[in-house]
Amino acid sequence: MKSSSKELIFQANLISQALRDSGFRDANHALAELIDNSIQAAATRIHIYLFSERVQGTKNVVEQIVKIAVLDNGSGMSPEVLRKSIKFGDGTRLGGQRGLGKFGMGLPASSISQCREMSIWSWQDGIGSAYNTKLSLSAIEKGDASVPEPTKTGIDVDVKFLAESIIQSKGTLVVWSELDRLTPKRYSSLSANTEFIIGRKYRYFLWRSEVAILFHDIADKNERSCLNIQPNDPLYLMAPTTTPAPYDNLAMFTLFSDGPAGERIFRSNNRTGKVRVKMSHVKPSLRPKYLKDNGTDAGNSEFGKHAAKNVGFSILREGRELDLIRDFAKPSDPTERWWGVEIDFDHELDDLFQVTTNKQYAHIVNKFVNWDWEDEALENESQSAFYERIGNETPDRLQLVKLFDEINTHLNSVRAMLRAETAGARKKGSPTDNINTAEKIATQVGRDRDDKGNPGATSSQPLPTQTQVAEVADQEGVPKNAQDHIFEVLKEKSKFAIEIGHNIEASSFFSVRPTQGMVLVVINSAHSFYTQVWQPIFSPDDILGNGVSLEDRLLRAQEAFKLTLMAWARLEDESKSNAAQMRITRGDWGRLLNDFLNSLSAH
Repeated sequence: MKSSSKELIFQANLISQALRDSGFRDANHALAELIDNSIQAAATRIHIYLFSERVQGTKNVVEQIVKIAVLDNGSGMSPEVLRKSIKFGDGTRLGGQRGLGKFGMGLPASSISQCREMSIWSWQDGIGSAYNTKLSLSAIEKGDASVPEPTKTGIDVDVKFLAESIIQSKGTLVVWSELDRLTPKRYSSLSANTEFIIGRKYRYFLWRSEVAILFHDIADKNERSCLNIQPNDPLYLMAPTTTPAPYDNLAMFTLFSDGPAGERIFRSNNRTGKVRVKMSHVKPSLRPKYLKDNGTDAGNSEFGKHAAKNVGFSILREGRELDLIRDFAKPSDPTERWWGVEIDFDHELDDLFQVTTNKQYAHIVNKFVNWDWEDEALENESQSAFYERIGNETPDRLQLVKLFDEINTHLNSVRAMLRAETAGARKKGSPTDNINTAEKIATQVGRDRDDKGNPGATSSQPLPTQTQVAEVADQEGVPKNAQDHIFEVLKEKSKFAIEIGHNIEASSFFSVRPTQGMVLVVINSAHSFYTQVWQPIFSPDDILGNGVSLEDRLLRAQEAFKLTLMAWARLEDESKSNAAQMRITRGDWGRLLNDFLNSLSAH
């Protein structure tokens, strides 16, 4: 059957409705697309005006935002480029040009996600040279999907009234009206997270003073307030930032010296681009000092609460954040707020990182949440053999596999270090008379056994010096602040000390280090025993938060302790040839434990 008419692949009115649901999370993320365009046009100042009016709501008269305008001092556009700018997929920065653009969809897609009509003016020779065109959903729904030819006309009168004195010889103005999808609609609600989100997305541009972004609250043609966006750095390495005092003008974190820092070259679809990785953690002295001085964990401070809102992997493209992926953090552990990871990549790697059209997600990164190479390995396949197989099957993906494997390895080291940091800290006003009871009892029971003919290897040795103890403690990853507790025990001539460290073999939940005349026991902060048993009992303040009560954590600790004993039982059950020796060891340990605990009852 022949037909002389052409069939359209898309119906304009239907596809426009589909594009309205293009996945912008909220107005701040949609506005980010307009900010991208301004920065790409070399703007140094971006003014965002939010016009509010009192309107009749379902029950009462309420104040709502009725118009949003974005004004910049960028390079402006010619009438030809202006007309292309509101077409879907016909932007001027596609292909190989470096910058924040991607598909030429940002301006029209972000606009219709919030409003039914978008008007745009641009000028390159003074405001009198401004040309205007618009995108109207009402026109598209009536079957007119053409882009109006730009005409020379004056800019929006409300914006001109407010901004005439700051409008420069070149620039662009975008105005959203008929805001049927704007949520929330009140300025106070919309702006509540503006500085946090926009400040984080554009932190490098703001920190380097390459651009200023200002939000203006307008009512009755008068400006009520102006918010000058400041950087929000989830790695807490920048200053000044929005972080509460005293870390508004002082970096709160430091780079992880052993982390995967620096640039690396990746390849994707015969293109190359750079990937930049940073990992940071809170300065080691901050949390122990805050705990000692204030009697509570630093997580309860204003800067600690700020850090809790920035937890996760910050994924950037060309220095602009796409997403903060919180799923990499452990929600039940408040110490997670004290580290930061940043991955920044060039636009040439968009396909590799699976960047979405609206530049809000890099989907491939989410696939590495809780990822472990062993989950994909074949039976009895080593890590090197796994890498070789993946390299042959999907060489581009191998780059990401190695990257996230490296990041996760270093992140586990940071987590262990953070758990150990406050383990030995003493709170201001804490009782000190009985803090070394266990060490004193173990020392006395040891001497009693010496007298009965059961000496230990360290029994006859003199106590070590502080230097000798510090050397062993450093090897075990015991933080400097926690070593003070060991020195305190040493002064009391105790032969035992117990602390938290993070440089212990991963499978061991504690280590035993004879140190001349003393035995140092170190709990492995990277082991589940520490988080599930030790921490809820000995450091309950560190695990409070995130909706988990102390009672719940202690109940879990009880179950975890049962599982500790059951793990030993299973080990005996599996150790067929050594079962007899293990029963003897268990009996010997039980007799010693009985002596130690009986002494505690009598203490």
